[in-house]
Amino acid sequence: MPYRSPELLFQQRVTLPYSRVLLAVSGGLDSVCLLHWCASHAEKLKLSRIVVCHIHHGIRGKEADGDAHFVEELARQYQLPFILKKIDGLPILAAGNFESEARDLRYRFFREILKEENLEAVFTAHHANDQAETLCMRMLRGTSLQGLQGILPDRKDKVFRPLLFVSKTDLLNYATHKNLRWREDSTNREITYKRNFIRLKLLPYLENGNTDISVSLSKTAALAQKVMPRLLKFGDSLFSPALLPPSKWPFPKRYAPYRDVLAFSQKKLESVLMPLGVGGAELLRLWLAGKGFHFPLETFMLPFQPSKWNAPNHRVEKSHDTLWFYDKRKFQLRDNLYFFAENLSFLGEWRYFQNGDRFSPPGSGYLHRKLTKWLQEHGIPQWVRRSLPLLVKNSTVYWIPGVVRSDSLLKLKKGCFETKDSND
Repeated sequence: MPYRSPELLFQQRVTLPYSRVLLAVSGGLDSVCLLHWCASHAEKLKLSRIVVCHIHHGIRGKEADGDAHFVEELARQYQLPFILKKIDGLPILAAGNFESEARDLRYRFFREILKEENLEAVFTAHHANDQAETLCMRMLRGTSLQGLQGILPDRKDKVFRPLLFVSKTDLLNYATHKNLRWREDSTNREITYKRNFIRLKLLPYLENGNTDISVSLSKTAALAQKVMPRLLKFGDSLFSPALLPPSKWPFPKRYAPYRDVLAFSQKKLESVLMPLGVGGAELLRLWLAGKGFHFPLETFMLPFQPSKWNAPNHRVEKSHDTLWFYDKRKFQLRDNLYFFAENLSFLGEWRYFQNGDRFSPPGSGYLHRKLTKWLQEHGIPQWVRRSLPLLVKNSTVYWIPGVVRSDSLLKLKKGCFETKDSND
């Protein structure tokens, strides 16, 4: 393959979306090329500050020490600041799933450095062959259009991959032409890792000397990346009208125990999905993923079965005609009940729900009724009930701010109880 100039090799980029950057440099061919390109073209690329970072994973002994020293020397040659971070990798390796755990730790370190050094983004040296490996792994286990996007060039979370459309062959030609030196990681030859097996065995077999399958798969990912935003925009037009805004929830949003909540009118959502069949259900899943609610493939089977829609981190509950989606990881602290003390002028207490709480519904004629039953009948889902502040005396609930006041409260002597609440 003929040598291609740096301008063509790096997609003719003359500017980048970030100017103060952290370069993740392992010492391998890919990251050495990234470092050389950024350092040699900093003015043209409008990079005002470059910091080099190397992660020592602590599992390859002297070889890993040599990598760290090599990258430090490169940074010194380019007169760039250098940061070394070390991971105690042996316990992670022994526990299994090293690749995933180590990746999470790396990106945690990167985020910390970005904040400490006042940098805008971390550049990683992922390239077209990495993209091909990722797509192969996802297709082998089954994936959707979202998965076919592969590695995103700009994740909008301060991670940027400027070399993603450059092939390994191009990088090798670039390094050879520039007389660059790099390090080889011995673990990259171990086919016990799935990604290494795909890189060393599967992709060469599929290419069979005729096709640059890595470039082809990268183009597939690029196409999916172009289609996905348009699909999500189409989903906005379909699903947004079925959303219930917090102003129409049967309780104040500030009492929800989770920060991320979506409420759908089931009837409106059904009217959108039923004509579309399986395709509509998958579009809903992809649209929810774009909003941060992730569910496995084939989750939303029709007709509606919310009890079967739950995922490890996300939950769905049906309450009357409302489908409540919430992220159980994003818990928020409940209101301090002492905030309500100024409204308390009789012998009672502010607290949260307890079993056995009773209630006198307004205008119902009931002296006492189970609060749980009333909440259920009025469409307040289970996941929020224990987050509602209650004004209680001897297990009798007088008031749920923003929701309802009991007949018992209304019969109290006028003037002994005042409230600024206007939502009930």
